[in-house]
Amino acid sequence: MTRNLLLFALLLALCVAPAHAQSLAAANASAASASMDTLIYRYQADEESLARKYTLRESDVYYNRMERFYAQWAEALDALRFESFSQSAQVDYLLLKNRIAERRARLQRQSAEYKAIKPLVPFSETAQNLIAERQHGATLNGKAVA
Repeated sequence: MTRNLLLFALLLALCVAPAHAQSLAAANASAASASMDTLIYRYQADEESLARKYTLRESDVYYNRMERFYAQWAEALDALRFESFSQSAQVDYLLLKNRIAERRARLQRQSAEYKAIKPLVPFSETAQNLIAERQHGATLNGKAVA
C-alpha cells in the first residue's frame, strides 16, 4: 500500500509539476542536482538491486547492509533543503522520507527477531555460508556438505 501511495503521489506530482521540475541536491549531497522524481527512481532502483543481491534475508549480512542503505538515504534526504522545493516536490520528499523510516523500522524489528532466534538454530551460520558460496557460483560437493 505504501508503494502504491508513493507511486500515486509521484504520478500526481508529474502531472501537476511544471515541465522543468526544481533541481535538488543529489542523494549523496554532492554538487550534482537531480529532480525529486529522479531521486525517487534512484532510491527504488538501489533498493531493488540490493534485494536481488541479498536474497538470503535471514542473515547478519542482509540486515547490516540494508540498515546501512536506509541510514545513508535518510542522511542524504536530511541534507537536502526542504524549504527550497516546490509544493509537489515537498510532498514527494515527505513520502520518500516516510517510506524510508517505515522500511528501516520494520527492518530493525525483523533484525531483532532474527537475533533472538539465531542461537536456537546452531547450524544456521553453516547453512548461510553454503548458500552464499552457491550464489557466488561455487560447485558444492554434496557428500561433503551432507
